[in-house]
Amino acid sequence: MEWLVQGICLIVGFCSPLRPARSWRWQGEELSPQSGRAVLPKVLLVGPLPAPPHKGGVEKGVDLLLHTDLADQTRMTLFNTFRSPEPGRPLWERVAYQTRMLHRFYRTLKDQEPDIVHVKTSSGVNFLQNSLYACVARLSGFPVALQIHSGRFETFYSGSSALLRAWIRHSLRRADRVLVLSRSWAERIRRIVPSAKTRVVPNGLSQDEIARLSMGPSRRPGQVFFLGAGREDLKRDKGLQDILAILPEALRRHPASRWILAGLVDAEATSAEIAEEARVRCL
Repeated sequence: MEWLVQGICLIVGFCSPLRPARSWRWQGEELSPQSGRAVLPKVLLVGPLPAPPHKGGVEKGVDLLLHTDLADQTRMTLFNTFRSPEPGRPLWERVAYQTRMLHRFYRTLKDQEPDIVHVKTSSGVNFLQNSLYACVARLSGFPVALQIHSGRFETFYSGSSALLRAWIRHSLRRADRVLVLSRSWAERIRRIVPSAKTRVVPNGLSQDEIARLSMGPSRRPGQVFFLGAGREDLKRDKGLQDILAILPEALRRHPASRWILAGLVDAEATSAEIAEEARVRCL
């Protein structure tokens, strides 16, 4: 019976008219307004990608993007901004290097003509460097998505000079989208620039990480481990206040979960804020 069904399918396939090759579409393809033909949107990702292991959040985010389904649904290429740290480099050498990188970036834009430029950044000098890439892309006529990963961006802004704060506001205001990791961070960016077009894009997990977390034949009780920095000035930047805000709802939705909050400045005071102390340990 199985052979009969396969034979019928083969006969139907041979007798059916051929579909024109140009009618096939890959997932993520769009019609080009110039040619009317289907093309994958081009994304130029700007960020650091050193050799593994990747330690920083920006580096891991770049690597993750290049290995996700989103990369398969676009023509995503990387403009790698990584350079090994050299603290002793003189200022003129740093300026010369950055000038060469900007020139190379401009040539890459002209060669690839991407549909969007995705710039990943943190704070401090890193933001100044990456804001220049965003500026070159914008002045060259390409839309820019500026993604901020630093938990200390607000501190960086408030501690900068008036001229630098004006440049930061200009960079955030002119970006077509400002991508942040949480809603609280979107609110902080809008306090700096109310007109900033923010979007929340949380940090993701790789397929390997998801598989490791899903190991085991049965559903295991979830346990969340939060490691703080043990410093009062970093408590909010590291997300402790965000966790405390959502903790009652998380405990209600996941009654089998257990939470460990370590590296706290005052563990007793934090415990006093939490009603469900039996399921939450503060260290």
